[in-house]
Amino acid sequence: MKIKLGLLLLIAVGCADSTQTEQAAEIAKLQKQVQNLQKIAAEKAMAEKAAAEKTTLDRATIPAERRIMDELDSETRLTFFDQPLKDVVDSIKSQHNIPIFIDDRALVEVGLDSNVPVNFDLKGVSLRSGLKLMLNQLGLTYVINDEVLKITTPEVAENQGF
Repeated sequence: MKIKLGLLLLIAVGCADSTQTEQAAEIAKLQKQVQNLQKIAAEKAMAEKAAAEKTTLDRATIPAERRIMDELDSETRLTFFDQPLKDVVDSIKSQHNIPIFIDDRALVEVGLDSNVPVNFDLKGVSLRSGLKLMLNQLGLTYVINDEVLKITTPEVAENQGF
């Protein structure tokens, strides 16, 4: 917005040879263009949000993914001290009976692997919140895709549209 206002001022100054009426008309025209661009940007943002929500809803109709989402709402206890991520994942898989996949390729790209030590102690929260907090400490996140809960990097998750 500041850039657009600055552009308006530069154009207004450039019109110094014009009459005040011509300058006012030019500024009004430019303001209308800025408003149109803002409207287009807002509509695009709304369309992207709707598409993302539709993707989430579509995924929720896959029974295996719906079960994972439901389990994310269940209460959990995550108590791990210097345990490798792969062992932590095995524990969570057993405790919650959901398929979890570690995206080793994505972890390697950021200098991690499935042996990265996890130190985390939290109970009485949903699995969703616990996973977010625990994985955030490692610079990781999770997505639900291909009927599994996939542990990956935020960059990979974003590039895949999550």
